[in-house]
Amino acid sequence: MSSDAKRSVAVGKKQEKPVGGAAYAARIAFLKKLDAEKVKYSTDGDRPVVRIYYNGANFRNVCFSFVFDEDGLSAGLRAFSVAQFRKDELSDAHEFCNRMNSEYRWVRFFVDSDRELTVALDAVLTPETVASVCYELLERAVSIVDSVCKELKK
Repeated sequence: MSSDAKRSVAVGKKQEKPVGGAAYAARIAFLKKLDAEKVKYSTDGDRPVVRIYYNGANFRNVCFSFVFDEDGLSAGLRAFSVAQFRKDELSDAHEFCNRMNSEYRWVRFFVDSDRELTVALDAVLTPETVASVCYELLERAVSIVDSVCKELKK
């Protein structure tokens, strides 16, 4: 097919973003690290998302989700559904989050619209450090969630 013919085929068609790019490369680097550490995970097709479910001493089946930014130079980690609150507990839950936010650095705690405790961490990455930084972020997040859940039970 000539180059003119190839161009005419593409005219009028919605162009999909190609699979790949910096976010995809960051995800692949992190997946290789998880494989090396024998950590089970799931991905969301070609999206730059990695999910890891953990059980800790003080929590069960919490999803730790990494989302890589398009440029691959930063990522967000969210631990969803860490705890569930009833409507009558929301005031205490917000007070608890405020206290945790003052005690922990580089991590945020909030109650989402489903009245669930969510833990959020963000990191700046480079292509050379993405795997090690994300793995360390995961280890820290699991440890923090375990400590916070223990505190929450008091």
